[in-house]
Amino acid sequence: MNYSEIVIISSNSIDNRIHTLFSVNKLVESDIHLEFWNVSALTFRAEVLEIPTKGIDKHVIESRSEFADRVKNKKDSNCLYIVYMNYCYQTLFCYRTLSKFKAHILYCVNGVYPEQVMIGVSRFFQKDIFKRIWARIINKTPLIIPAKYELLTSRKAVLDYKADENTKVLKYNSTDYTTALLLKNTMPVEEKYIVFIDQYLPFHSDLDMTGDKRVNAATYYAGLNLLFAKMERIYDCKVIVAAHPAALKYKERNYFDGRKVVFGKTGQLISGCIGVLGHCSTAVAFPVVFRKKMIMLTSNEIKSHLLFSFSATTDYIARLLHCPLINIDEDMGEVYFEDIDEDAYRTYQYDYLTNKETENIDNYEILSSIIAGRL
Repeated sequence: MNYSEIVIISSNSIDNRIHTLFSVNKLVESDIHLEFWNVSALTFRAEVLEIPTKGIDKHVIESRSEFADRVKNKKDSNCLYIVYMNYCYQTLFCYRTLSKFKAHILYCVNGVYPEQVMIGVSRFFQKDIFKRIWARIINKTPLIIPAKYELLTSRKAVLDYKADENTKVLKYNSTDYTTALLLKNTMPVEEKYIVFIDQYLPFHSDLDMTGDKRVNAATYYAGLNLLFAKMERIYDCKVIVAAHPAALKYKERNYFDGRKVVFGKTGQLISGCIGVLGHCSTAVAFPVVFRKKMIMLTSNEIKSHLLFSFSATTDYIARLLHCPLINIDEDMGEVYFEDIDEDAYRTYQYDYLTNKETENIDNYEILSSIIAGRL
């Protein structure tokens, strides 16, 4: 089927991830009519940085009746709905309404993350189990219709929305992988440096949600700075901190003994560095794609306080990538980067970031083929 308009539906405003994943700028440049519906008032609110966008009709939908009316008004149009939000009980109304009017739904799983959770500790782990059970039950009812298209961004990605024999499951690239390719070699490299991927552990607001105890700021940053000093001496270069977006305290005080702290350029920094230090983070995608040496970091407090998957996932990623895991509270001695394990990095890339069939294909090529009815 040839589509004349696209509606992107999300539970937050249009951000950089959506822009990258669905090639929004290229869609705007095409002749297709493009709309964006923010349904956070009907689902759940997520605070993200909105990207100003020209050429797209944006609507903040405040009520279920408004949402239903908008879908109803497009009933006889050639419209494809790209639904980019979790399929769960909070969003069921949206999926149910689209199903009621037999809308053509494109559902996308945007990559996955190798999270490891300590069973019995996390209520979030239990919630994820309930979500999967709930999805399977609802999928067997006529409440929702199967997706017209489902985009699979890696081997480990799980398509939990309803599909049948007519659903076209297509390989696609995740946002993290696409972003890495777009950022490759975009950071001017005037001298060699090491990157620390910051996660704002002593102050991050997510800890209020998980109920985990915070690590002590003084102890944590002292351990990091001791490690950074050793690495700088060994490699005769500086450590640059790729700041977490939420790290507002860093704009008031430098916790890294005066080292350079950079916001909003994690991918660019990693593309030009000689090695990466960090905990578990979705930004691990960058050293994987750029094939950078890594050292994973933990501490005594991280192991004892951050029980919600953080410590376990850090350990797990170190095992997946076959890279060293260092406890910053212990006597580290001399610390060196090890050569990357190409097979391990390649496996991680295809398990969590992209597919062999699409790694060299622009996502827009896949989307445009869907829109034009070639797929």
